Amino acid sequence: MDDRKQVTEFSDEELLNICIVMIDSALDKVPMPDDVADIASAALHELIRRGIIPTPFH
Repeated sequence: MDDRKQVTEFSDEELLNICIVMIDSALDKVPMPDDVADIASAALHELIRRGIIPTPFH
């Protein structure tokens, strides 16, 4: 399954929640399975694509 295509169906709030959980897990040094990390990465990229998270390139 293509994670990037899957996350485009989520709302901005849902994508932000995925990113928050990812960051919280990283701060607590909780191991994250590869498939979960892939979805979280796709969620972050989708938020950047939507302009919710600004980057110097947008």
